[in-house]
Amino acid sequence: MRRFKRFLRFWHRWLGLVISLLLMYLAITGWLLNHSEDWQWSNRFVQSTWFMRAYGIAEPTADVTIALYPSLFNQPALTQSSSKQSSSNHHWLSQWQQKIFVDQHLLLADFQGPLVAVLVLPDVYLLATQDSLQAVNPQGQRIWQLDGLDLLPSPITGLVVSNQQIILQTPHKNWLFDAKQLSWQPAFSVLEIPDSSLDVIASQSLPMDLQAAIVPQVSQKQVSWQQVLLDLHSGRLFKAVVVMDITAWLLLVLSISGLLLFFRRRS
Repeated sequence: MRRFKRFLRFWHRWLGLVISLLLMYLAITGWLLNHSEDWQWSNRFVQSTWFMRAYGIAEPTADVTIALYPSLFNQPALTQSSSKQSSSNHHWLSQWQQKIFVDQHLLLADFQGPLVAVLVLPDVYLLATQDSLQAVNPQGQRIWQLDGLDLLPSPITGLVVSNQQIILQTPHKNWLFDAKQLSWQPAFSVLEIPDSSLDVIASQSLPMDLQAAIVPQVSQKQVSWQQVLLDLHSGRLFKAVVVMDITAWLLLVLSISGLLLFFRRRS
């Protein structure tokens, strides 16, 4: 009988320690949920990539990344858009669905279509999709926009500078573009555009510091902190439902062992 009592006390003590930790966890999450209206948990959304991965939501990545280098026009638009530059002494333009960023600065929030080319003019960005061309100032205001209704040549494959002239490229022909008159004509004299005239180089990786600065700005409001607290409290997050089930059974065992020890002592 004494051996059984020692065995019971040993397991009762250690089960009590484990249960106390789990009860503290439940008490804290329950207390936070009880004040969800006071702290507006339902209106605050998760931006932590660690939590987003736990919900199976991948971290957003740029659809298009373009390294902007000093062009032949020596453009000031870059220095006005952002003061942050990479170690390679150039700026970055990236597209995240409908958002366009220059470095970590949001340039446009409603850009339609995949970006195929960028050219930086004095105080103006020329942004091209396959079937549209638009000019945007460093403050994100559209100056003009052209598309097929304006007889814009398409599909556009690139924008480059050659001999101080803007060249609009299509698969079968190059076009001289006049940004002031918003007109273009076949570039019969332009047979080859030297690589040194390119103003952008695409398909490069965005630096990690810019990636970290942009991700919170493009992350969608998908999971609120109230949902996280509910899932933590119930054990649904991190697949901890089994842990909560074990906790319930351990509480039952602890209660039974406590009752046995109590009545054994009285007898």
